[in-house]
Amino acid sequence: MKLCELLEDLNILKTNVDPELWIEQVVYDSRKVTPQSLFVAVTGFATDGNLYIPMALEKGAVAVVTAREPEEDIPYILVENDRKALAKLGDNYYGHPSRDMKLIAVTGTNGKTTSTLLLIRELRWLQALRFVVTSQYMVILTILIISGVPIELPQSLMCLIMFHKM
Repeated sequence: MKLCELLEDLNILKTNVDPELWIEQVVYDSRKVTPQSLFVAVTGFATDGNLYIPMALEKGAVAVVTAREPEEDIPYILVENDRKALAKLGDNYYGHPSRDMKLIAVTGTNGKTTSTLLLIRELRWLQALRFVVTSQYMVILTILIISGVPIELPQSLMCLIMFHKM
């Protein structure tokens, strides 16, 4: 996919990269970089993705998306928010898979588990339930159409990959 297609609707502050550059994959884990990858340096809670830019470039990344302007002369795309950029890049790369899905989210202090179990039972009975993602803090039931807004977490790329495969 051409870089210009990946960058669609992305708020770019500065870049020195050719928009016609071919990108094979979008990656935020430097260990998973392969030639022609676009590496997104996400500022994390435990570590900073910017620390892994040299490794990503060495492994074949052709450009870096970052919220911090690099001091070195490297091919980069400067964005305001690296997490939002990762979500948007993944959404563009996988063809906006969430546009064809519906989302139900259950949030609150009490009753999430009970509400979710009741919803799952009813939706399965209606044969409408396609996909369930759960965690201690979040329950997402995806039926047919999500709002199209990418999830703004580093893991958003993983969610988009799963949605794309559905």
